[in-house]
Amino acid sequence: MTSKETEGRGKFIVVEGLDGSGKSTHAKMIRDYIENELGEKCLLTSEPGESPIGKLLRELFKNPDANNEPLSELLLFFANRNEHLKKQIIPALDRGDWVVCERFWGSSYAYQGGGHGIKDVHIEYLIKWITSEEKPALTLFLDIPVEKALERIRKRKQTDSFESQDADFFKRVRDMYHTLAIDNHWAVIDSTRDKKAVSADIQQAINALRQT
Repeated sequence: MTSKETEGRGKFIVVEGLDGSGKSTHAKMIRDYIENELGEKCLLTSEPGESPIGKLLRELFKNPDANNEPLSELLLFFANRNEHLKKQIIPALDRGDWVVCERFWGSSYAYQGGGHGIKDVHIEYLIKWITSEEKPALTLFLDIPVEKALERIRKRKQTDSFESQDADFFKRVRDMYHTLAIDNHWAVIDSTRDKKAVSADIQQAINALRQT
């Protein structure tokens, strides 16, 4: 079965944003809302995830001093994304479950494209090849100023190779996210506010999706 829209399939929701924007916290809250308030089964997952390839990537990027080639990073993330889609996301959607995924192809555009300068044409090719069969029904961009994101990141006990980048890198990443949000009609959520206000806006976007 291909991943085209069919009656009875689940909804695919992606949460994007800078490190420190609250993605993990709100992804869990979204899962709880979908299950407890909407009565739908929901898979909560993330990239790079817990697949064998995902675990290798986590180890690879754990070192804050890692100096990986951006193109290598891009290819590794898409290899993992293929595994993630085929073995977790698509089977869950085909069962009729909803899926909430922290990061998807938008992160590749933002970090490897905006942050590291890889040309859009290379990323677009991989998106069409690997992910074109499964398009998110809703992407939530949790927006936060770079300074606020870095303030939150610096409070962490350990940072990885992405979180240790400088402010200029994160500015380029955020700028790309804003471009993606406009071009792809993402829901932009101001995540500088308290969790309750952020959650209310997210729930409104999910309820609108449910009506489609």
